Amino acid sequence: VAEVTRAGQPLSRQTAARVCRPTEESHPLFAQTQPPVPMGLLGLLRKLKRSEQCDEPSGVEHGAGGLAGLRVDAHVVALDTGGVVAPVGEQEAHPMRLGVGPEAVKAINPDVIYCAISGFGQDGPLKKAPAYDQIVQGMSGVMAVTGTPETAPLRVGYPMADTIGGMTAAFAVASALGNTDPNNRGCFIDVAMLEAVLSTMGWVVSNYLQLGMEQQPMGNNNFTASPSGTFATADGLINIAANKQEQWEVLCRHLGREELLTHPDYAIRDNRKKNRFALKAELEKTLMNRPAAEWAAELARLSTPS
Repeated sequence: VAEVTRAGQPLSRQTAARVCRPTEESHPLFAQTQPPVPMGLLGLLRKLKRSEQCDEPSGVEHGAGGLAGLRVDAHVVALDTGGVVAPVGEQEAHPMRLGVGPEAVKAINPDVIYCAISGFGQDGPLKKAPAYDQIVQGMSGVMAVTGTPETAPLRVGYPMADTIGGMTAAFAVASALGNTDPNNRGCFIDVAMLEAVLSTMGWVVSNYLQLGMEQQPMGNNNFTASPSGTFATADGLINIAANKQEQWEVLCRHLGREELLTHPDYAIRDNRKKNRFALKAELEKTLMNRPAAEWAAELARLSTPS
């Protein structure tokens, strides 16, 4: 794996992968904007790689010379341009101009799998725009549907756009490596973090495109079912997802709240969704009498997720 990325920001996470990384620390394209921070799990993953530094100072300055340090026998070249920012006075800041673009690499190794990961892809109006996880979470709409009506938009509590972008690239590269056609081995893979995140948003996107429905932030509640969310108990919150009718019936009987089964506001699924907050209050009247762990263990045995 030949890895082209920002200094100190490894892209490949492959266990025991041999990684050749040009990391010209002094060049603005690879310069870090802040001191390195210890990163627990990430630090461990870095140790699982067998890395080689293959910089050549002249390579950064003379375009195509930048390939001199890359292993000619690399199966995969991974290019991470997500957070590249143009220095003042320069119109374009892109590792492609270092001579490590797909055509230059393919000229050296026609069978190479070239995977470029960026915020918005290698073409289109945003192709030169820098992007980090925070930016993609906002532009994708993830933040708009996260939190409550009072707190949204909220960022997801881990770098989900970075993670999904990386996983999308890994699946694509793995698929390309599985190609057995000897006459068509090399390929170019363009992974846009924004597109990768949008592909995971399922019914939020489809409801908008097909029905014109804009999903509203609902906190810990599940838009598609009720009761499904967090509920107060004697010692804290418990997650309950009684999404199916039979799970709803089991839940009511176990809580000793059989009267809810025939209540017109809760008898059928659609009504439970419309009256989810009133239903939550009713269930909590009983759930508050015992600790969360006891309820969770008992409901699990009854095949009601909690």
